[in-house]
Amino acid sequence: MAYPEQYKLEILKYAKKYGVIKAAEHHSITPQIIILWNKQYKVYDIQKRKLYTTEEKIEILEYAKCHTNQETELKFGVAANVFRKWNEELKVYEPKKPSCRPKRRKFSIQEKRKILEHAKEHGISKAAKEYGVATKMIMAWNTVYQVYTVRPMRTFTDEFKQQAATYAKEHSVSTAAYKFGVTTTSIRDWLSKTR
Repeated sequence: MAYPEQYKLEILKYAKKYGVIKAAEHHSITPQIIILWNKQYKVYDIQKRKLYTTEEKIEILEYAKCHTNQETELKFGVAANVFRKWNEELKVYEPKKPSCRPKRRKFSIQEKRKILEHAKEHGISKAAKEYGVATKMIMAWNTVYQVYTVRPMRTFTDEFKQQAATYAKEHSVSTAAYKFGVTTTSIRDWLSKTR
C-alpha cells in the first residue's frame, strides 16, 4: 500500500516526539514501517541500544532483588524481560522469591495530589517515573480526586463515518484515516458496517 509522503513525514515527526512504538500504535501501523521510512527521510536519530557492563548489570539486579519489576524498569530504563535474562546468567537473586521487597508504600492524600498535579503538568508517564508509582495507580487516584481532566473519547456522527468509509473505498483505508484524523481500525470497522 502506498502512503502519501506528507503522511509518512507526519508519522515520523510523531515518532520523533513520542517514540516509534507509540507512533505505530497511534497510527495503526507497524513499527517496522516507521523505521523503514525513517531510513529514507532521516527525521529522527536512531538510538543505539546501550550495552551494560557486568558491574552495571549486577547493580541493576541487586536493586531488582529488593524492588518490583516496574520500580526497576522505571529507575534504570531496562525492560523486566532483559534484566530477568541477565539474572538467569548471573544468578544474583532467586526468581519469584523476593528476598527483601518492601511492602507497598502508602501515600497520603497530599502526596497523591502532588503526584496528580505533576501528572497534570508533565504527563502520567513522567509522574510515574518521577515518583516510582504505577501509571494505573495515578489514573485510579485521579478518578477519586479529579485533579486533571481525562480527554473524552471522540464520538462520530453516522454521516461522518459514512463519508470516511466512502473515501476509504475510493482511495485507501490509511489515506482515509489520515484525512479524517482517525485510526485505520475505526475506518475498517465503519467499512464493515456499510457493506
